[in-house]
Amino acid sequence: MINLVITRGLKRLGYGRFLGAGRLRRRKGLPASTTVSGPLADDHDWSYPDGTPGTLNRAQSIRYLRDQEFGRTIVKYSKQFEAIAAMREKKAHEAESNGDKKH
Repeated sequence: MINLVITRGLKRLGYGRFLGAGRLRRRKGLPASTTVSGPLADDHDWSYPDGTPGTLNRAQSIRYLRDQEFGRTIVKYSKQFEAIAAMREKKAHEAESNGDKKH
C-alpha cells in the first residue's frame, strides 16, 4: 500500500515538472510545447545549397493546408459580416428617410 502511494506521488512530481517547463516557456513568450508551432515546427527542415527551401514534412504540410482552410473560413465569414452590416445600415437609412417623409 505504501509503495503504491509513493509511486503515485513520484508520478505527480514528474508531471508537475513537465507542467513547470510549459509555464516557463509561456513566460518567455514561447508556446508551451516545442511541437505546437514556431520556427522549429513550421519552417523547412532543410534547404538546398543555393538557399532554395526544401520540401515540407508531413506534419508541416497538414498544418499548412489546415491554416489555408482556416484563412478561407475567416474570409468567408468576414464577407458575411460586412454584408450584414451593409444591410443593417441600409435598413437604418431607409427607416430614417421614411420617418422624415411622414412628418
